[in-house]
Amino acid sequence: MIVSFGLIGLIIFLIVFLSTWKNRKENKKQQVEAFNVIGTLNQLISNSQKHRGLSASFLQGNEEVKPAIITLRNDINQLKSSLSEVKSLNTNQRWNAYIDHWQRLENNAFSLKVVDSFKQHTALIENLLYLFEDITEAWQQNRVLPMSFNHFKFLWRELPMAVEFIGQARAVGMAVSTSGVSSQIDKVKLGYLHAKIGQLSSQALYQLAQCSGNLVSNEISQAQVFCDELIHTIQQEFIAKDKVTLNSDTYFVQASKAMEQLNTLLDSTIQRLTLSVA
Repeated sequence: MIVSFGLIGLIIFLIVFLSTWKNRKENKKQQVEAFNVIGTLNQLISNSQKHRGLSASFLQGNEEVKPAIITLRNDINQLKSSLSEVKSLNTNQRWNAYIDHWQRLENNAFSLKVVDSFKQHTALIENLLYLFEDITEAWQQNRVLPMSFNHFKFLWRELPMAVEFIGQARAVGMAVSTSGVSSQIDKVKLGYLHAKIGQLSSQALYQLAQCSGNLVSNEISQAQVFCDELIHTIQQEFIAKDKVTLNSDTYFVQASKAMEQLNTLLDSTIQRLTLSVA
C-alpha cells in the first residue's frame, strides 16, 4: 500500500513537473517570437522613414534617388509579408489600416505633392508607432513579455519617437536643401522638430544608459554626438538662414547616421532581451 501511494505521488509529481516544464518552454517560445515581431516591425518603421525622406527629395526634382526608392519598396513589402504571417496582427485594426494605406501610398508616391507626401508618410509611420507600442504593452499585460521589462518601456516609446522626429526633420530638411530656400513655415516645422529631437533623444539615451550599464556606453555616447551634431546643423543651416546651401545628400547622410545609431541601439537591446528569455 505504501509503495502504491509512493508510486501515485511520483506520477503526480512527474505530471506537474512536465506540465510546468511544457508551459515554461511554450512561454519562452512566445517571448522569443514576440521579440522577433518587435524587431521586424522596427525595421519596417525604419524603412518607411527612409522612403519618406527619399520621396521628399525625388518630388523636389532629384530623380537620381528613384532606384533607391524602388529597392526600398521591395524591402518594405518583404517585411510586410513576414509580419502578415503573425496571427495576432491579422485581426489588428492598425495593421490592416497600414496595409491599406501603404498600398495606396506606394501607387501614388511618385505623383504626390511634397507636402502631401510628407503628411501621408507621417500618418502611416505614426500608425506603425502606435501599433508598436500597443502590441508590446499587450504582450506585457498578457505575460507574454515578463513584467520585469517595465523599465524598458522607453524602447517602444521615447526611443522610437526620437527616431521618428529625426526622420521627419530629415524629410523636411531634404526638401528644403533640394529647393535651396527655407521658408518661414519650414523654419517653424524644423524648430519644433529641433526641440523634440533634443528632448527625446536625451531622455531615451539616459534611460538606456541606466538599464545597460557599460554594455553599450560607447554606442550611447556616439548616438548623443550624432544627435547633437544634427541639432546644430538644423539650427545653423535651416533655421538661421533663408538661402540654403547645404547639399541634400550630405544632410540625408548626417540625419541617417543619427537615426541608424539610435536604431542600432534599439535593435541590440531587443536582441539582448531576446537572448535573456531564450
